[in-house]
Amino acid sequence: MSGMSFDMGSLALELPPHVRYHVKSVYSALAMLLAAMACGLGVNLYVRLPNILMAMSTFGSMVYFSTIPASPQNLSKRTGVLLLFAFCSGASLALLGASEYILFVAVTATAIMFACFSGAALFAKRRSYLYLGAVLSSAMSMMFWFGMASWMFPNRMNYLLQLYGGLLLFSGYVVYDTQLIVERACSEEKPDVLSDAMKLFMDFVAMLRRVIIILMERERSKKSSSQHRGAYSHGAYSGRPGYGSYSRGYNSYGSGRGMRGSAQFY
Repeated sequence: MSGMSFDMGSLALELPPHVRYHVKSVYSALAMLLAAMACGLGVNLYVRLPNILMAMSTFGSMVYFSTIPASPQNLSKRTGVLLLFAFCSGASLALLGASEYILFVAVTATAIMFACFSGAALFAKRRSYLYLGAVLSSAMSMMFWFGMASWMFPNRMNYLLQLYGGLLLFSGYVVYDTQLIVERACSEEKPDVLSDAMKLFMDFVAMLRRVIIILMERERSKKSSSQHRGAYSHGAYSGRPGYGSYSRGYNSYGSGRGMRGSAQFY
């Protein structure tokens, strides 16, 4: 192992006590937000709250949180508003129409991915991934314009680019935001725990939304292929039936539940 060097002092976890305390506080607040998101997801699976109410509540609580000054006197208010935002974010995920099994698999897979990317950022050399900020910002701009173009020229390739490219993009934001939180805690006297937790939470939700849609697409493809095999076996398949219905299904799915609008919000 002479060709390799590993400096334990370079790890992001080898930091002053107040920075380590801040990082622990951020992840504790993140766990609280994820619990609120799970409650919103579970409630809306059975109650089915109005779509417009969830959209307005999610956006309104996010905007209101950003207007409240970060001070000890406003801690309870900011915490309550942030929990409302997390609850409404979870409820909006239920509107995608995924089954309970898909939601469970998606949450588990997203949690594993998030833990791996965030952990990698924590154990990497300090500031080693901060350069990603410019790259990710440029990619987000491109995703925005691709999303705008998809309204006028919808196509399958653009949809898949938004879906898988968005998942890769927000995975990068997890790494970048994690290191940025550490560096801000080192430079600021009183870093804001709730704002930092909100950044990581929004990254998690953005990843989760795309994982849910990917799993729903896979389930849709399996059902479609099984139906075609059944039609072949019964001799009922002739010509190209189902192609047009698949296209219509894709168009309605992409316009109603896809990436459009979600990439700009998260």
